[in-house]
Amino acid sequence: MIELKKLSVEDGRDIYDMLQTMPKDENGLINRVNGMTWEEYRTWLVKKQQEAEQEGLVDGWKVPSTTYWLYVDGTPVGFGNVRKFLTDALRKQGGHIGYGIAPQYRRKGYGRELLRQLLREAGAVGIDEALLTIHADNIPSRKVALANGGVITEQTDERIWIRINTKEQMDNQVLVDFWSEALEMSDEDREELRRCGTENWKELAPSEKLFAAAVSLGTRKKVLDYGCGNGWAGIIAAKSSCPDVTAADMAPGAARAAEAFAKAFGTEASVHTVCIGADWLQSVPDDTYDGIFCSNVLDVVPPGTAEGILRELARIATDDAAVIIGLNFRMDPEKAKSRGQELVNGCMLYMNGILRLVSRTDEEWEKIFEPFFTVERLEHFAWAGEPEETRRLFFLRKT
Repeated sequence: MIELKKLSVEDGRDIYDMLQTMPKDENGLINRVNGMTWEEYRTWLVKKQQEAEQEGLVDGWKVPSTTYWLYVDGTPVGFGNVRKFLTDALRKQGGHIGYGIAPQYRRKGYGRELLRQLLREAGAVGIDEALLTIHADNIPSRKVALANGGVITEQTDERIWIRINTKEQMDNQVLVDFWSEALEMSDEDREELRRCGTENWKELAPSEKLFAAAVSLGTRKKVLDYGCGNGWAGIIAAKSSCPDVTAADMAPGAARAAEAFAKAFGTEASVHTVCIGADWLQSVPDDTYDGIFCSNVLDVVPPGTAEGILRELARIATDDAAVIIGLNFRMDPEKAKSRGQELVNGCMLYMNGILRLVSRTDEEWEKIFEPFFTVERLEHFAWAGEPEETRRLFFLRKT
């Protein structure tokens, strides 16, 4: 189990020992406990907790910060600091968040998780956009920040300034957790899936038009099913003769379901399921896929995230790639109001704190696609039981 704990005056020997293994100053992250005696460490804990509770500058010059420890299965592996506000000096060097992992626990993905949780804490104290300043040669820290949705806004030979929208990242993580739980399969689900028969793949798609769209990718050599859910579209493409499908999803429960579905329908040799991070698309080489399917993703994530996904999909698509984007229906603001719902910023529908829809017109979506893709055609469709065809399928070509 991984958990983040706030510094406490009761913190003990495990924290002290970890901090002795971490440098006093590494890439700007200051570890004052390195070299302290046990008694000095205990005094330091009291002072740090007192400083964290202050609202203004400490001693007239120092911005207070809250320190957190990252625990993995009960063992501390790293720490981070969150500053509630910045001075001009900290905007140049320091930023809102600093973090580090003890040397013996590096290269295990803990840095990414530590920053993710620190961003949540930053958002909770009202920091809408977190600034990170990173040494230009600190490649691992840069990768961690970008993997958490960071955007490089300034760069010199010595330093990089990265900004992260904390609200957007919190929305994204809530979505990942929601869909992971929703698509997680029980033992009974898996047993029922094994009994369904490999020829039932033609019944996987929620509508005939979605089925036809997935079938059309069977003529492609290498297809990406991005935000695959249980992998139904990738399986249909593979059954329709595509030899190489990557079914990718950020939700672990979805990735496990896609793997189970691929095996149940006899496509595990050609459908490769992967549970990905936010930075996975950035790791894919240019011009990799000549077919891309992305359904019910772009209009259930924050707008900034959707734009980033589109930019990367355009980069990794070949010039002749067939790109198919599936979107939900548009929710009219007045209709939402009549249901007792509110569209935040005029388009974002939250239910129980979870972003469930970013509502836009067909024309608005075409404008969003425009920098990256040309719309070849648009089809409207309905899921089984829906009276009208209000959902959208955009067939795109790389601009």
